[in-house]
Amino acid sequence: MRNCISFNYEDKLAETQADQRHDLVIVGSGLAGTVTLVQELLRISADKNITPDKPVDIAILERYPQQKFGGVAYGKTADFEQFRLNLSAKRATPFMADDIPAGFPSFPDYIIGLANNADDRQQKERILGYLENPPRQLFGDYLGRLVDLALEKAGGKAKVTTEIGEALDMDVTGPSPKLMVRMKDKMQTIEAGQVVLATGQREILRPEFVKDIVDSPLYLENIYSSNAKPFYDKLLGQPPGHALIIGTGLSADDAALRLLQSGYKGKITMISRNGLEHAGYGAVSVEEYLKNSLVGEPRPEKKRELEKTPPRFMRVVNAQARQIKEKNKSLDDVERDVVTAMRREFGVLMKRGYTPEEVLGYWERFIPDIGNALPDSVCANIYNRHATWLGTHRVGTTPENTRIMEEARKSGQLEVVAGFISAEDGERMSEKNGKIVAAISRRARVERAGGDNGIGGMPRNWDSSFQRNMPKETLEFDVVIAGLGNAVTYDKSRDPFWAKMIEKGLAIPHRKAQDGIELDPDDLTLMDAKGKRVENVTAVGIPAFGATMYGHFPHPEEPGVYGGRILPFTANIVGITGGILAMVPGLHERLILDREQLPVQQTVLSAASAAKGGTLSQMQRGDLGPEFTQAGSGEGVAAPSTAALNKAVAETIKPKR
Repeated sequence: MRNCISFNYEDKLAETQADQRHDLVIVGSGLAGTVTLVQELLRISADKNITPDKPVDIAILERYPQQKFGGVAYGKTADFEQFRLNLSAKRATPFMADDIPAGFPSFPDYIIGLANNADDRQQKERILGYLENPPRQLFGDYLGRLVDLALEKAGGKAKVTTEIGEALDMDVTGPSPKLMVRMKDKMQTIEAGQVVLATGQREILRPEFVKDIVDSPLYLENIYSSNAKPFYDKLLGQPPGHALIIGTGLSADDAALRLLQSGYKGKITMISRNGLEHAGYGAVSVEEYLKNSLVGEPRPEKKRELEKTPPRFMRVVNAQARQIKEKNKSLDDVERDVVTAMRREFGVLMKRGYTPEEVLGYWERFIPDIGNALPDSVCANIYNRHATWLGTHRVGTTPENTRIMEEARKSGQLEVVAGFISAEDGERMSEKNGKIVAAISRRARVERAGGDNGIGGMPRNWDSSFQRNMPKETLEFDVVIAGLGNAVTYDKSRDPFWAKMIEKGLAIPHRKAQDGIELDPDDLTLMDAKGKRVENVTAVGIPAFGATMYGHFPHPEEPGVYGGRILPFTANIVGITGGILAMVPGLHERLILDREQLPVQQTVLSAASAAKGGTLSQMQRGDLGPEFTQAGSGEGVAAPSTAALNKAVAETIKPKR
């Protein structure tokens, strides 16, 4: 349970004199916060109107020092270096495609540089293997390196400080936003010209059926927390038992992989409603990877084929929208018909040789059209009720993770089941006699994502009450590990900042996504409960998920393409491939106006407006001018200079004479 300190500040924040004042405060230094910092430093360095005698004062506010420039996903809190990205290195870049600043390494450049400095050939080969299977913490180290380079480029034109503390409240009644921050054993008030909320993935999802075991030593809620290491160490010191992992997605994979890579010899069961898993990418040689891609990654030529014809399910969407206006159809039936049309078309395209990721990656650009055509509740249900199907087909897992999981499955150590864990009174998970007891109902599995998986009859009863008549079995487990991912919870005890923002009406959950908060789609400015802009406050990353899901934002890995995104963790993944969630439209312009104390009457043209025929600002294009850019691959996904990498790899792995 969080150690809370009581402070009586509720009605005094507006009148409190600030302990600190900065031009820009970025709340959170995970992926989105770090990329926001890097991009802003680059713009400061390119702005001839900013001089070292009056540097831009930037503060980074981070809850935990281990998460600085890495957050939950890429920081050091997890204390387990073998957690890996589920994308290969060429697809992990916080810059727009073809727009890497001069003197800045791509992630593959960074990895190859480490390999070239390795002590021996074996270590070099191991590091080169990170190109296909990058460790998460290595990506965090890379982000930190980018910050260092951006600070060097900005020189004396920027002053950056890091504050370790947690934002609990914000006041916007004065001329500038004020944050109330808990730092160790005291409260501090921080005032800022601009505030960027990059709070990221705050708390682990907590289903109803685990509420009675949350405090049990046999239950691990957060595999990325500092509590994970003693939990796993204790487990490994005991006789082999039976571990249950809740979920079969990417976070659940991490939970299972940590058990397997740590030497756990007991039985591992993973469970989710459908038992649906992410497909794995296939390994290739280092040389082949640098020339092309992993087996199963999106192929540019296949994506171009898809682009010739708009999705047929959009006809169904538009037809359903007309029937809703004519009040000829229930909203549940609209949802069923739209999703059924999507799945049927998906199955046809699979049979034609496209991959799930190619199809859903193309369909993402039509999400804003779906949002415009259908009511909020239908959009929210499509996302929430079919999140597993959408998410597991949207992205895969790297070759090494896939190999380890497959070997454990073939040996019988790992099983993946589909089913439900009862949340009914008297049947919820409980601790008895040193075991966790659960009532589980099994159902037919859908297997891995890909092929025809997930296609077929759609249940008409969306409230999942059909599970109540399924037979249940009571099972015992030595430990239970949550693999459900993170979310913005709005819970007072677990996420006090967003809970307070919702309570005060300064923020409201996103209507169509039911995930993240409402933002102005033009520039990601916070919208309050009355639908008014909260000036000088923007949000990026996971809090901005709903806005980016249904907004016409550029796809950084595909120049010239605009559209939405699917699911929070996918938003995080595509946030890696270009940092679009961190490139706040107009942030630099508003920052300069505030420093000069000019009225903020006009903002730069929004990405949404540009998608409708306008012109993107230099910042929104990621264009920092010819002196700051270098040519990229020019083929969809950003890549390093292939010729240079091939030469470096050849030097690294050539046989010794």
